[in-house]
Amino acid sequence: MAPIVDRMREAFFAQTGGAGVATRRAEVELTARQADQGVRVPLDLTVPHTCPACGGRGELWTDPCGLCGGSGAGLLPHRLHFRVPPGVRNGTRLRYSVTPPHAFETHIEVRIAVQ
Repeated sequence: MAPIVDRMREAFFAQTGGAGVATRRAEVELTARQADQGVRVPLDLTVPHTCPACGGRGELWTDPCGLCGGSGAGLLPHRLHFRVPPGVRNGTRLRYSVTPPHAFETHIEVRIAVQ
């Protein structure tokens, strides 16, 4: 039983830093005009999710799950649109939190680079 529990713990917490929440970081480049006026920016990222085939167990009956390879989790593509407020400066960090369907809560830290 211990190996199964270890695999479940690994699948749920290893990708998320042990706190149950994943963190993704990105950098967005803006022109000086966009930074002054504010802008809506699309961001494509991947978020960890529970395998839909095995429900996070990593196995189907006694066989490892073929979809997730026995990990119980995977990465799901997600597009986020966020608003950069007017007047941001180079190096500003914005933080957001998203929870897409069938995925874990994910914190996103976006660093703004003004050209």
